[in-house]
Amino acid sequence: MGWTIPAFVQYAGKRLHPLRVRVSVDMFGLAASHDLGIGQFPSRISRYADAIYPMVYPSHYNPGEYNLTDPNAVPGTTVAYSLADYEKALFGRKAEIVPWLQDFSLGRTYTPADVRDQIAAARQASTRGFMLWNAAGVYTDGALAAPSTG
Repeated sequence: MGWTIPAFVQYAGKRLHPLRVRVSVDMFGLAASHDLGIGQFPSRISRYADAIYPMVYPSHYNPGEYNLTDPNAVPGTTVAYSLADYEKALFGRKAEIVPWLQDFSLGRTYTPADVRDQIAAARQASTRGFMLWNAAGVYTDGALAAPSTG
C-alpha cells in the first residue's frame, strides 16, 4: 500500500529523464511526518523525483502540531519544523527540497514579516529556493524586500 504515486513518478522519470526533463512533485507539508491517507510518502516518492515541493502553509497545521498552540501565528517556526521533517524523510535521497510558502491570509491576516519569516526558515534549512503561493495571484507588497534597518 502507498506505492501507486511512487510507481507513477518512476514511470514518468523513465520517460522524461532521457529527454532531459526534471521530475518534481508537490506534496502536503504534513506528509513528511503523517500518513495522510492519500499516498504521499516523501521517502518513497523521492527515490524517483528530482525535486519535492512541500506545501508548508502554516494555516494548514492544526493547533498543537510541533507543540505549537497556533502554528499559523508563528509561520517561520512552523515552516522550519516542517522542513526539518522533510530533510529527515529525504535523507540520503537525490531529490531537492523547494518549499511552497504561504503568501495569503487564512485564519489571520498575513504581513510582509510573516512571509519574510517563512523565507528565512527556508533559507536556514538550506533548501534549493522557495516559491510563494497566493491563489488570487496577489502577493504581499514588501515581502521580498529586505527589512528596513530604520
